[in-house]
Amino acid sequence: MPAALEKIPISSPENLERVLLDPELFLRAIPNASLLSERRLLVRVSFRLFLFSTADEYRVTFYTEKGGYSYEFRGKKSTLRFLLRPEGRELIIKTTYEGRFKRLVGLEFRKFAERLARNLEKLIEELPEMSRERKEEGLFEVNFEDPTDFKRKLYCFLLLRTEEFFVSQNTLEQLLPHLTQGEKGIFYISGISPDGKKRFQVVSQEGKVTSVRYVEDGRLRIARLSLNPREIDRILRDIAGDFVVNVWKKIGRVGGGD
Repeated sequence: MPAALEKIPISSPENLERVLLDPELFLRAIPNASLLSERRLLVRVSFRLFLFSTADEYRVTFYTEKGGYSYEFRGKKSTLRFLLRPEGRELIIKTTYEGRFKRLVGLEFRKFAERLARNLEKLIEELPEMSRERKEEGLFEVNFEDPTDFKRKLYCFLLLRTEEFFVSQNTLEQLLPHLTQGEKGIFYISGISPDGKKRFQVVSQEGKVTSVRYVEDGRLRIARLSLNPREIDRILRDIAGDFVVNVWKKIGRVGGGD
């Protein structure tokens, strides 16, 4: 299986976070890639192989891992994986390819990985600085990557009820009004499947999801409205199955969240 390891300096930790947590931004750095669908996050990537070229259409899934981030491009003919791990002042980038023509992509794949690293470095350097303050006044969201942020913002919530719930694909967001019984306010909703293999956590403000965390078979996906709003929709569409659901409502001011 062809693999390549690259390192680039981290010029802006804030811009690095923005790029790695926003699939649309990350895709700008992929060589020979074209976005086919924002809603489903489908891309086409091509490789040159000596006198001819090959291409595949990939469904892109973004995960967070301990100490790093992972993008999986799964196509009909091949799979591309990108593991990205900040380490000190550097970003470690491991790229792997599995599938058809894997014995032929060796040299070209190495060039592909080098171009990816250069593109990422340039993107992180040139991305305009963005204030950490959300433009939408009063937005309440939780950084599920940061346990301290999670505890600080959600300690002042009241458990309203617990129930068993079946979630079909494309319906979790539509079911939120039922779970919150149409009430206005800020809600924290958590769910776990009977076998414990699926778990979700959602923060909803006035009926709109601002933060989501989803674990399926040990793989973690997260999104925040201020960093990757489209990823929220993609994760919500993929949450499906039987869950025991807890619904909590904010009952007072929460430090750092108002």
